[in-house]
Parts: sequence; structure tokens; C-alpha cells
Amino acid sequence: MTQPSATSEVKNPSRLIVVAIVMLLIGLAIGGVAGWYLEQSRSQVVQSSRIRVIVLTNTTASVMVNNYTYDFFYSNFEGFPSIRIDVEGFGIEKTFGPTQGQTYDILGIEITVSEIHSDYMVLLVKST
Repeated sequence: MTQPSATSEVKNPSRLIVVAIVMLLIGLAIGGVAGWYLEQSRSQVVQSSRIRVIVLTNTTASVMVNNYTYDFFYSNFEGFPSIRIDVEGFGIEKTFGPTQGQTYDILGIEITVSEIHSDYMVLLVKST
């Protein structure tokens, strides 16, 4: 009776390594997608508590927060953007040069400048 050789019992170890690497890559991809999805859903929850306001250049956009109406006026004179905020009925006005991504706490509201374009600006507004 002949003994089986040692090489016949180990069936191509390089194949096992390739399978293990492929499984690892699939696991990493699934983990990455799951992490991205959780981050997106968390971001949507944060943004859903905010009011998205699109302000066209030289036009007023109004939003009501805590029973006060806030009027936003966006001007982009010679490439220098500015936003003016008026609180209706109180005669309170604040003007500032916005920076994209910046958050401002002004007149009882928090304003995050989401996007700045030459013809419009997107603000995310919430109560403070």
C-alpha cells in the first residue's frame, strides 16, 4: 500500500489565499458602504432640522422661525457677496460678507452658508 504524498493533501494553497483576499476585500467594501450610508443618514437628520433657503441675487427670500419672519437679501456687487438679514416688524438689520461652509449665530437664528454662487446663495437656517 502506498502512502499519499504530502502535496496531494494540500490542494493548491495559493487558491485559498486568493479566496481569503477576495473575501477580505468584499468585507471591507461592505463596511465602507455601510459607514457611508450611516453618515449620509446622520447628515440628513441634522439638515432636516434646518430650513433650506435659496436667495437669488438682488431678491428677498423670507422664512419664518419662532414666529418671526426673517428676510434675506443677497447681493453680489462686483464679485463681493453680502447678505442682509432683516427681522420683520422689529426694524433690526444685520449685513455681513458670508463665507461658504461658515455658520453664523445672528438675531436668534443659526445660519450655515451651504453654497455661494454669483446668481444665488443657499442658506440652512434653524432656531438657536
